[in-house]
Amino acid sequence: MAALTRAVIAPNWIGDAVMSLPVLRALRRARPADTLAVLARKGPAAIYRAEGSADRVIVQTEAPIRIPGREAARPHTGGGVSRRETRNRRKASRSEYRAIDAPIS
Repeated sequence: MAALTRAVIAPNWIGDAVMSLPVLRALRRARPADTLAVLARKGPAAIYRAEGSADRVIVQTEAPIRIPGREAARPHTGGGVSRRETRNRRKASRSEYRAIDAPIS
């Protein structure tokens, strides 16, 4: 079989990049003749360079890649609910459970 170039799109976060390293090592062991390229953001790219399994690390400098069918990650905004409202909802839900767990006389 002819050697191929395999491209891996890296996760955006450094911790996730570290967790993906075994996959790159497995690809390298399974197909040592293939060229392995990784597309990563600046932070995770340093992890892949230091690890050495990839033949080429491409740093993503433009907008994030959008994969069809997947929602883009958004920062958590709390849904517009204040801390006080969240606390009141929790208290209300606890009292509902207490009422359910009350002994039947």
